[in-house]
Amino acid sequence: MQTTSAPTPAGSVKVMVFGLGYIGRMVVEAIQNENPFWNKKLQLVGAVDIVPESRQWAEKKGVKAFQSLPDLLEKVRPDVCIHTTASTMAIVVAQLKDLIEAKVPVVSSTEELFFPWEENPKIAAELDGACKKSGVAVMGTGVNPGFVMDVLPAIATQAVHTVDKIRVERVVDASTRRPPLQKKIGAGLDEHTFRTYVETRRIGPLGLIESLDFLASHLGWKLNKRSQKIEPILAPKPMKTPIDTIKKGDVCGLHHRAWAEMDRRNVIELDLKISLNAERPGDHIMIQGNPPLSIWIEGGTPGDPATVAALVRGIPTVLQAKPGIVRRLERDHFLQ
Repeated sequence: MQTTSAPTPAGSVKVMVFGLGYIGRMVVEAIQNENPFWNKKLQLVGAVDIVPESRQWAEKKGVKAFQSLPDLLEKVRPDVCIHTTASTMAIVVAQLKDLIEAKVPVVSSTEELFFPWEENPKIAAELDGACKKSGVAVMGTGVNPGFVMDVLPAIATQAVHTVDKIRVERVVDASTRRPPLQKKIGAGLDEHTFRTYVETRRIGPLGLIESLDFLASHLGWKLNKRSQKIEPILAPKPMKTPIDTIKKGDVCGLHHRAWAEMDRRNVIELDLKISLNAERPGDHIMIQGNPPLSIWIEGGTPGDPATVAALVRGIPTVLQAKPGIVRRLERDHFLQ
């Protein structure tokens, strides 16, 4: 027998969460505990996850949990979805299409969705068209990509009359981050296995190329060349983590670089180091131009809670955006 959801308080927004991994659970707790940034109350009306243990966790938190999206939609009608299942477009495209066809706006942590037009043009066009047909918006966001190495330096260029080059350096102490991220950067692998996994895209952070493409698009630059490289960072001594013991000489992190050329000169350099016990973590944005500008964030932007904040704060954006994949900081906004 079909049931109905509890009445929604006046002025509130009904939110569903798709994916109850580490970040999805943090989103649930953040919405339940506080959402003071907006003039509307956020009400969690349900969650979707295929893992029984994750659904049990949600039920204990007082959130109705379902095995599939159709199961949820039979019971409740959300105003928006926060989506936190996977990093790549190819994996999440079916989930996003189902949400779009159900006319549910989406804020997603999928890294490749942040700026998909260059790396995934076919899927991006398909999703963008589906959004316009259904009249809803979707957005990829987070900290990296979504803030530190793209949106923040793009905003900073508003204080620079002529921009010659952007360089962003980010150092992250992975020992302060969630175990899945430590696994994602290859911590505990030997160097040969690490390189094999990078080649087959089994490990490694995504989004640096998307950040680079976003910056180029924001500045109106037509790039001649863009490249990226991922190298291991090896443990200088044995290390203990919650999920493994790492021997000296094994992988304790990675160094991911992306760079772009225009008119035979480097115009964008993004340098990301994520490793266990990294020294002097922080975010450094350097803009060469007139006038030059340098921004240093001591300790760095706290990745996991800041990702959750970006997802939750993305709700009013997708609810108010025109249908399609949201392009952050569209140039037209600055020309009006």
